[in-house]
Amino acid sequence: MFLRPPLHKWVSLFRKHENYLRVQWGSNTAIGDITEAAGWKILNCSPDVLTQDIRLVCMGETSMCQHLFSGHGAVDTIVRLSEDCGKGPFARVQKSWIPADQSMPADIAARIVRRDGSQPQVQALTLDTNFTAVDSSKLDKLNFLLGFLSSEPCD
Repeated sequence: MFLRPPLHKWVSLFRKHENYLRVQWGSNTAIGDITEAAGWKILNCSPDVLTQDIRLVCMGETSMCQHLFSGHGAVDTIVRLSEDCGKGPFARVQKSWIPADQSMPADIAARIVRRDGSQPQVQALTLDTNFTAVDSSKLDKLNFLLGFLSSEPCD
C-alpha cells in the first residue's frame, strides 16, 4: 500500500509542477470547441480575464462550425479556449448573438472568402466561468478532471 504524504509536503517535493483541467467526458452538445482546430478564428480575446465578450468567425464552411449551435444552442455550452484566450482552458457561453460590427482584419478576411464570394458572419459570445449557472435541464452530465503533474524531484 502506498501512503501519500500530505499535499503541502507532496508539493514541496518538486520544483516544477503543472495544474490542469480537462473535460473528461460528457454530452457532445454540452461541450464545444472554439479553437482554430475546430474551425474558429477568435478576433478579440483577452488572456487575462475570466468573463468577457469575444467576436469570432468560422474559417471553413458553415457546417464545420455548426457544432457550437447544435442541440440546445450555444448558450450554456462549455467551450474549449485557445491558449491565448481567457485565464483558463474552458469557459461557459453565457450569451450568443450576431454583433453589429461585422468587420475583421484584412488578412483573416482574405483567407475565408467562400466559394460564392461571400464573407462568413461574425459571431459574438459572452464567456464566463460560472459553470454552476448552466441550465442542467438542457444538458446531460458533464465531468471534469482536475489534476496536478510534477517532475524534477528536489535533491
